[in-house]
Amino acid sequence: MDVTSTDFWVRTLGMAGIVAAAYLVVLWIALIVWTWRDIRSRSDDGFVQFGSVSLVAVFFLPGLLLYMALRPPESLVEAYQRRLEAEAFLQELENKPSCPACQRAIEAEFVACPFCRMTLRVACEDCGRPMASAWVICAYCGAERAQPAAATRAVAAAIRRDGRPVPAVQSAG
Repeated sequence: MDVTSTDFWVRTLGMAGIVAAAYLVVLWIALIVWTWRDIRSRSDDGFVQFGSVSLVAVFFLPGLLLYMALRPPESLVEAYQRRLEAEAFLQELENKPSCPACQRAIEAEFVACPFCRMTLRVACEDCGRPMASAWVICAYCGAERAQPAAATRAVAAAIRRDGRPVPAVQSAG
């Protein structure tokens, strides 16, 4: 092998060209496959999938750069998880009780609002368990409240089972 001969260099360049061409073909096919798998994880639309793969297949590296710029920012799984998190957060907000006076979130067991000091529950005189301010009787033992607050009577506006309103309590005097 004579390194100085032109025949040697022609064959070497020919082999390098074949290797480079084979490398580019394998890279081209790998990019097409990667694009296909990536767009399938990001979109269910067949037209978008076909267009994305065609873009990379026809324009090779510039097509890949264009695809990377235009592809959806998140996969379908990521979008689904984000929606689930948002729904769980909203569900948690809906289930969280709030103070009727200041509308701030409170725990269901609170007796008073820690923000505005409104009394939320009073202890039952018979069993001692906390009763909501609007309750007429204790839900735990069935004991009637001695004298509910005037606001509670107005809010509760108790109605008998037959549909007639309960008469107002008159004080003895």
